[in-house]
Amino acid sequence: MSARLASGKDAAIAAINQHVQRLSERVVEKTLREEIRRKQPGQPEIATGAPINISIDVAAAVRTQRAALETLINDGNLEEIIKHYPVRETSALTEIATKLGFKDRDDYEAAVRKLLVDDTEALTFVKALFASLPSDIAAA
Repeated sequence: MSARLASGKDAAIAAINQHVQRLSERVVEKTLREEIRRKQPGQPEIATGAPINISIDVAAAVRTQRAALETLINDGNLEEIIKHYPVRETSALTEIATKLGFKDRDDYEAAVRKLLVDDTEALTFVKALFASLPSDIAAA
């Protein structure tokens, strides 16, 4: 890994490390909303009229998520952090851009877009990161 890449990775992880609690809470928020949605009563449950209790230990969920994020940070696993946490809400992307030698995040993003237009192999790689999303969007 080049010195600039390593520097960008280290700076991004340091920026993310300042937001561990908030990022953990954001992931838990999304997860708990989905869990609550799955537990919502449907017609059969409503028809029976039986009480429905939904109990979620929010504090435990946040602790678990925080521990997972801290492990990724300690392991230097930036790829997994970017996959699972809203790093755009931190200065991590700006840190990566400047450490790679770009003026700012906008210049970095413009360079990435140009790369994806010019390099089909890079575009194929990025599309693979999104699994079935491109085909799901095309089918919609």
